[in-house]
Amino acid sequence: TDGAGYVTKIKAEGEEVDVDAFVKTFELPSSCFALKAMDGHIRIVTKGCGHGFGLSQYGANEMAKEKKSYDEILKYYFSGIKIEKSGNH
Repeated sequence: TDGAGYVTKIKAEGEEVDVDAFVKTFELPSSCFALKAMDGHIRIVTKGCGHGFGLSQYGANEMAKEKKSYDEILKYYFSGIKIEKSGNH
């Protein structure tokens, strides 16, 4: 997994499995998942939705509830950006 918990590699019986194909095959909402043994079965536990790149709608909504401005929210998710306001608005 990467630092955010998204699966980057899977090995099954010594062979590497394509993560995107695994996610698609099992119709998982996210590649942030864990495999857990439970009662003789394997359970796939996912966290969140999406691919882990870009803006989280849930996270942005929570920041807005905390009275963060749109530019604070955008800069949090997209570091190094410059926001310019147009004179037309």
